[in-house]
Amino acid sequence: MLSEKTGRMTSQPTGAIFCGGQSRRMGRPKAGIIFPDGAALIEKVYAAMKSVCQTVVLVGHGEGVPERLSGLKRVEDITPGLGPLGALESLLASGLDSHYLIAPCDLPCVTEHVFQYLVSRRYDNRPVVFNNTGTIEPLIGLYPDNILPAIRQQIKDGRLSMQQLLVKTDTVCIDLPSAYRPLLTNTNTPFELSRVF
Repeated sequence: MLSEKTGRMTSQPTGAIFCGGQSRRMGRPKAGIIFPDGAALIEKVYAAMKSVCQTVVLVGHGEGVPERLSGLKRVEDITPGLGPLGALESLLASGLDSHYLIAPCDLPCVTEHVFQYLVSRRYDNRPVVFNNTGTIEPLIGLYPDNILPAIRQQIKDGRLSMQQLLVKTDTVCIDLPSAYRPLLTNTNTPFELSRVF
């Protein structure tokens, strides 16, 4: 439903954690990396996301996802190997919702406040992502299902860039508050992982 004051959506979107990457640089599935507190990396993202979403699903092969999250619905890639754009296509084509909050599984420091800040700026029919000091963060954002045709056209044309999608779909880029910047640290390599343990 739309807020009369802002024109923005007020209901909770479905949350979606992307966990279909190959983790080549890490050398093992990132979703299942266990921290000293006993929580898996993906569980940290899930804990933050579930506080702002009615439902959370997993997107991709889910390799390494711990048994504790095995009950979550999983959206498999329609066409494997297309990266995040292919994962987004599969999610939006699932029919689970009209709007989705997405995030990768490798954000060990993320909190509910990051997601809540994003959701509170949700627009009806435009994607919303963070501008992180000049760097756009397409994998942490809100996406409406009405952009599915644009995604499919990009895939058909062999253009798999998420950045191109943002331009094509008139995406809203909101500035990430400076206090939240450390919370978006991701972990692509063992060295990056060692810095957050």
